[in-house]
Amino acid sequence: MVLARILRRLRSRSIVEVTGVSEQFIDHMDVFYKRLAAIGGRYVFECRSGTCLSFIELPSSDYQAIVAAPGLDVRNPSQQGKMNGYTLLPPPRGDRILWCGKTKPDSDERYGIILGYCANAAVVLDEDSLLRHILVVGSTGSGKSHTAARIAMCSSRIGFKPIILDWHGEYEQLLGRHYAGDYTVLSYPDLPRVAFTSSSIPLESSISVLERTLDLSPFQSSILAAFLVLATQQDAATAKGLLDVVVNHIERDEVKELMDTLKSGNTVHELIHVISTVFNKKRNDFTRAEQEIWLALLRRLNIIATSRYANIFAIRETKELLKTIHIDDYSPTIVRLDTILSLRIRKMYAVYLLQMLYTLANTNGTRILVVVEEAHNLLDNKVVSELIAETRKYGIGFLVVVHTPRILPELSEANFNTIIAHRITSVNDRLVIAKTLGLDDDSILSKLEEGDVLVRRHDMKTPLLVKVEHKAPCTP
Repeated sequence: MVLARILRRLRSRSIVEVTGVSEQFIDHMDVFYKRLAAIGGRYVFECRSGTCLSFIELPSSDYQAIVAAPGLDVRNPSQQGKMNGYTLLPPPRGDRILWCGKTKPDSDERYGIILGYCANAAVVLDEDSLLRHILVVGSTGSGKSHTAARIAMCSSRIGFKPIILDWHGEYEQLLGRHYAGDYTVLSYPDLPRVAFTSSSIPLESSISVLERTLDLSPFQSSILAAFLVLATQQDAATAKGLLDVVVNHIERDEVKELMDTLKSGNTVHELIHVISTVFNKKRNDFTRAEQEIWLALLRRLNIIATSRYANIFAIRETKELLKTIHIDDYSPTIVRLDTILSLRIRKMYAVYLLQMLYTLANTNGTRILVVVEEAHNLLDNKVVSELIAETRKYGIGFLVVVHTPRILPELSEANFNTIIAHRITSVNDRLVIAKTLGLDDDSILSKLEEGDVLVRRHDMKTPLLVKVEHKAPCTP
């Protein structure tokens, strides 16, 4: 009755003009929107074929309220197409967004997953949304991991293989709570080995990971590159050329002997052994400074070799990853990165694992959704940023979860075409995300309730307020 009375009152006031809307009308609309939210109604803004209109949808009736100058008219939906000269209804103002415009993608929604609901309308993420990469942001405790877990588990229902890089060890519990199907958990010491070299990754990218992790100088990186080329057993001539540069000259027989040693094993220990062998033979030809450079490289590699985690690294790629993560079934695989206690080695392992997943997608053809929790630990690595930019065409989508978006090196629609924002308390972070979402008022982000997110999909002009429903069906 109250809602009907407001409608009648608004209809009696001919104060909506084609040239603008009076402040008095907006005040009345604020009252109306509060009543609308209480009964589950929604404000809708739609643009089709270049024509935009806004209307109010009431859940308890078949009619909708549409603004048409000079006042507010209530018409049957079937008559909407016959009306002309709509004036847009002013959107809700304040800390609550009520509009639910484009909730479904342009593609066939049957091949998408339900993220949650805007009013009573399901908000769908289609396959393209997953492959164009998703950024989930929010302050600690805002529900980011719950949202990421839902997307991951539901993606398996539409033909994706979800692989979760679990930084804090929380996804096993989340999937156990919300997911009825099977899933695999991998933790140290049963993590799959990752390789320093890969057939699909340029050597300079692989070297840059070690260079950054072990703090190598350019010359030390050149030495390491020569031996990694040797380890791949692909091009002895190239390897000899690189070794000639770093040791002045090396005989072909010596190169063959080094290759045989590397062929006998596939661990960091063999790599250190051949580098030590060459250094000991050539050390008298080096200056004191060159000797220290070689010795420093060996000391840094020994950080890996003498750690308890040496067995999860290999020189050359193996088929182990393919078997361990069960790539042929679509159930989620959780990689417990938190079981690698050394932060330095954890980061290095994660980056090489991403490189191997990229190679796997190139050769296997399986579509993969990689969930990267606490992604700020990895996205400052140039290799990871390049992988995100390249992987879409090979069937890999990234779901990146961060709590401090302002420190990301690149936050653009080119890399993350779907943005999902939970509550954000930091002013600086709110400004970054508000700009990305196209919001004029960043304070809205600080007032989101638990389970509420602002979503902007790649095909949306404006964000939607969505209630993430973990018990809802995965597909439409």
